[in-house]
Amino acid sequence: MGKIYCLMGKSASGKDTIYNRLLAMEELQLRRVVPYTTRPIRSGETEGESYFFCSEERVAEFEREGKIIELRAYDTMYGVWKYFTADDGQIVLAESDYLMIGTLEAYEQIRAYFGAEHVCPIYVEVDDGVRLQRALERERSQEQPKYAEMCRRFLADEQDFSEENLKTIKEYTKKIAEEMHVRGLMNMQYAIEDGTVYVLEANPRASRTVPLVSKVCNISMVPLATQIITSEFSGAPSPLDGMKEKEIPYYGVKEAVFPFNMFPEVDPLLGPEMRSTGEVLGLADTVGEAFYKAQEATKSKLPLEGTVLISVSDRDKGEVVEVAKRFKEAGFAILATGHTKELIEQAGIEAERVFKRSEGRPDIYDVITNGKVQLVVNTPKGDEDGPDDSYVRKACIKSRVPYITTMAAALASADGILAEQKQEKNEVVSLQELHSRIREK
Repeated sequence: MGKIYCLMGKSASGKDTIYNRLLAMEELQLRRVVPYTTRPIRSGETEGESYFFCSEERVAEFEREGKIIELRAYDTMYGVWKYFTADDGQIVLAESDYLMIGTLEAYEQIRAYFGAEHVCPIYVEVDDGVRLQRALERERSQEQPKYAEMCRRFLADEQDFSEENLKTIKEYTKKIAEEMHVRGLMNMQYAIEDGTVYVLEANPRASRTVPLVSKVCNISMVPLATQIITSEFSGAPSPLDGMKEKEIPYYGVKEAVFPFNMFPEVDPLLGPEMRSTGEVLGLADTVGEAFYKAQEATKSKLPLEGTVLISVSDRDKGEVVEVAKRFKEAGFAILATGHTKELIEQAGIEAERVFKRSEGRPDIYDVITNGKVQLVVNTPKGDEDGPDDSYVRKACIKSRVPYITTMAAALASADGILAEQKQEKNEVVSLQELHSRIREK
């Protein structure tokens, strides 16, 4: 039986050069495996060499036929680009050895599909400075250089090819569970900042998130935990021995449901106390689309057009330009307060000034209550000096205008709106169909 050699490396690491040289070495007798992509063809590329360039319809056809070996979707500023390998007759392990270029994620899915004994990883390590210079030179050679997308790829590499944080989380969870002598379910909460993993909470209990995670992963966690707990009394074998790690090729976003519409005079700021009255789940191929679905399920559906009002605290001003850029890309008109407006316009994005309540009329309250805006991004001031801004969020509740109070949610909302705008038709995908895409690592 033959082997599949999977060549991996970060962007601009020289994978293509190495790939072509290896294929040219006749003594190796390697056959190329050409993946598919939905992104536009670039200058200098040839159909059927680096990629087969195809439509979303072709992707759907492969999925219906069950011929997707591995698939990755990237939510770029130009839309969602998919890269995948199909079981299209290119690979016949009984006949030859094969060479292909892929990511770590692709390698893991290919290994799960063909078996670890048939897939061999080759990783190319190159200094980041050298890679960046190569990437710049490559974009300069294009008729229409996409420097923003180049930067996105460069930064995304750190997530695509580094599993250190995930490994740390797994290690911490195992050690804490063993130390606490936990059998069954345990609720763990983590935060990651600047590459450091922090443990926020460790409770030997089930949480309200368990049913949602079970649906995402297609694992009945409560019955499974019960079997594990009772195995030593029942004499039945523990199911742990048969469990394997799996790759989930889609995203799930949990969103809390709050009763603020019932209390219009209450400032909808969140603290350590429990205020939610339920949770919902959005599932999709991209984070943005999943977030959009989750918001829709909370009955706070994000608008697909109109005007967005942006007013953020000083600590969030560093991210406001990117938020404004994405909403502008989605076709939204932008209203912004004083310094926020200045930052947005300095980045070349058109924005209209709106007064705070202490600055004159018409102010933020007026434009919200008069139906002039369809979405509000307002991050709380916290300990900052200045007038109270709770009236903004209260006005949104009274006028039933969707409001966002964090920059992470603002970016996710813009991405979700962009993803929804690009949908030609909304097809219902069953939970069973999503689960069929799950593969063992």
